[in-house]
Amino acid sequence: MHKRAARFAGVQRSHTPTLEDPFVLDVVDEVGFLTAMIYQHAVRGADEAITNAIDRQLESRDDDDDKGTEGAPIPQGDQELMAR
Repeated sequence: MHKRAARFAGVQRSHTPTLEDPFVLDVVDEVGFLTAMIYQHAVRGADEAITNAIDRQLESRDDDDDKGTEGAPIPQGDQELMAR
């Protein structure tokens, strides 16, 4: 495309499509681009907020449960045994 533009620069203002120089239309979706930028700005930091919320829930659950590993599955071969 750049080669063709350089070839026609300053020489030709109108274009009649041919097999050698077909009509090429580039569509730029500015609304889609701007919408994506707005979305990215809106969700920036959301991953950290979600991670912090999960950490707080796990910490509060750990504070309430002092049973250690009781009831946690222990993998052993093809079976899982429950800790006692």
